[in-house]
Amino acid sequence: MADKPTRARSVEFISSQYDELSQFKETAKRQIQDILTRVNKISERCDLIAKTVEESEAYSYQFNVKMEYQK
Repeated sequence: MADKPTRARSVEFISSQYDELSQFKETAKRQIQDILTRVNKISERCDLIAKTVEESEAYSYQFNVKMEYQK
């Protein structure tokens, strides 16, 4: 049977590992939330660009003007 000092060190080690994992989990959650926020902003901008392109194409067809885009 393990003596008390060994048990105490084991409990301290497990507690320390738990604290580190909890801190990592919270940091990861914050970083993922930040990434999701940035992705949503990029998505909104892409939607706006797509809408603007569609509107400009519709406008050009209204006046029978062909717009060409370079790749």
